[in-house]
Amino acid sequence: MMRDVSTLIQSKGPYETGERIYKIQDQFKSLFIIKSGVVKLEKVDNDGNSHISGFYFPGDVIGLESIGDEQYNYNAIALEKTWVCEIPLDRLESLGQSIIAVQQTIITLLGKRVHQADDMLTRGRYLSSEQRLLVFFEMLCKRYFIQTIDSKKKLHLPMSKVDIASYLGMRPESVSRALRNLQNQGVIQNHLKTIEIKDLNVAKKMICKSRWGLLRDKC
Repeated sequence: MMRDVSTLIQSKGPYETGERIYKIQDQFKSLFIIKSGVVKLEKVDNDGNSHISGFYFPGDVIGLESIGDEQYNYNAIALEKTWVCEIPLDRLESLGQSIIAVQQTIITLLGKRVHQADDMLTRGRYLSSEQRLLVFFEMLCKRYFIQTIDSKKKLHLPMSKVDIASYLGMRPESVSRALRNLQNQGVIQNHLKTIEIKDLNVAKKMICKSRWGLLRDKC
């Protein structure tokens, strides 16, 4: 069975920074597993505004957001040099008819994707700009490589601050102001492509504290 699954996978890359793995309105014919690098899913509205639906890291699957449609709904863009494994959908569907585990895996991944999006939306309603940024950094720390030096964490940002603003539903100037406030409070040190989290205890307390205390049970 595993031999059958392995025959589906085709390694593709490298995709350089800014290169598209697939683009919106391309025929939806494959899922992609990220082997290395970082990918953003983005679409641009009629006014030219960019909307980022998520950032994806090694082990994540992209293309799931288009299941049920004939075309991809987003542009998948590499944020740094990226390698992926392509799984052609027609071959996956034929295999899925005989391997229930494949179908269950896809359903589980879809469920996690919906849960993550709902969690970010729900929590964001009750958080300040500074708290929303810290929640985002917390997510990156869990998903992405960080350096720990003397209990301080240096988090590499492959995405731009504009992309972060789009993902969090904030204006770029609001992100800049929130970063400046966090730096003035001694919580972080803001660099061009790196965020140094200087005081983890303060950061955790800020994440857990909301206007109505709705997040305290999770802390």
